[in-house]
Amino acid sequence: MSNSAYLLVVHGSRNSSYRKQLEQLQDLIVKGLDGNCLLTTAYLELGEKPLSDSIVEFSIECLKYNYQTLKIIPLFLFSGTHVLEDIPEEVNTAQKNVSITLELMPLMGGSKDLIDLLECKYQEYPDFERVLFCHGTRLEKGKEESKIIGEKLNAKVAYWSILPDLWTIIDNMVNSGVKKIVILPYFLFSGKIIDSIVQEIQRLRDYNKIELILLKPLGATVELAEVILKQIEN
Repeated sequence: MSNSAYLLVVHGSRNSSYRKQLEQLQDLIVKGLDGNCLLTTAYLELGEKPLSDSIVEFSIECLKYNYQTLKIIPLFLFSGTHVLEDIPEEVNTAQKNVSITLELMPLMGGSKDLIDLLECKYQEYPDFERVLFCHGTRLEKGKEESKIIGEKLNAKVAYWSILPDLWTIIDNMVNSGVKKIVILPYFLFSGKIIDSIVQEIQRLRDYNKIELILLKPLGATVELAEVILKQIEN
């Protein structure tokens, strides 16, 4: 048995569909580890307890099975405040109350394996111009990461919470003569944000007489589980 147990940390959501997708992803990861591990998920926000309490509670369980290390994996795509400040603070708080070693792993966003997965999604529409649609962060580090990912994928980057937004990017592309556009939501799972843009995309498609394709987010897939497994195993 490995000397490490694993805790996946997500932002959290009250959306039942989000929770279901998260459970499915967790099951895929456990399956990829041949079931020979102790692994669970905790919310940074919108959970029943603070993340530090969840870490302590799971650490106690890990010690019962003689695990020496608990690897904490942030399932986040950019270096926002949660990744750079909130999660490390919660981990430090928990470490003061447990004897097991807590190891905070890098976020998976921007890894080569994840970039390769995104590229595979885009390649379903090889003749289309690309847009990478992200939630967005006001921290410069996160903005720079999104720009780098966009450059690697040869995609325009648009955001939900900051500028440039998706509609501005699409209008600029259409005005420059682009007729085929594929949009890849750089989100873990589908949810309210994705649902809210579906009808608007249909309106833009009809109004501009262009081919406008909206791909699915990363989702609870074997491919995403494999990306996370590679990170765990490193």
